Amino acid sequence: MDCEVCGSSGASKTAELEGSVMAVCDKCSSLGEVKRDLSVDVGGPGGEREAKSWRESLKPERILKRGYGSLLRQAREDMGFTMEDVARRLSEKESVVRRVENEKLRPNKELSEKLERLFEIDLFEDCTGNAPSLYKDGNGLTIGDVANVK
Repeated sequence: MDCEVCGSSGASKTAELEGSVMAVCDKCSSLGEVKRDLSVDVGGPGGEREAKSWRESLKPERILKRGYGSLLRQAREDMGFTMEDVARRLSEKESVVRRVENEKLRPNKELSEKLERLFEIDLFEDCTGNAPSLYKDGNGLTIGDVANVK
């Protein structure tokens, strides 16, 4: 597991830093109060398996497709509906439908489910992680990437 402060591999402890419990390496553990030694109980409660699942749970599994507005507009036009028809069928305001089609409003979970059912389309795609990473190790941003540790 990687250290959530500096990004180096080999996080062997959990420590509380500024009120947050994080997986840290030996060097970064001195920056806070050590809570647990992961090398002793890896895989048990609070061990590496739990820490990874927590971190993974922060990553979205599905994201809204690019061009979702034009996808909705095309589906609406193919079905011969006006924005007013769609708004009535969804029990939403016409302005909401217009803003979603113009991509000025990202639909929440409830609205996106209504739209997907009405038009029989999928507005979301799986997160494949194939986007190029801006970070040094390709695993994501750590506190060490943005903060200067003295």
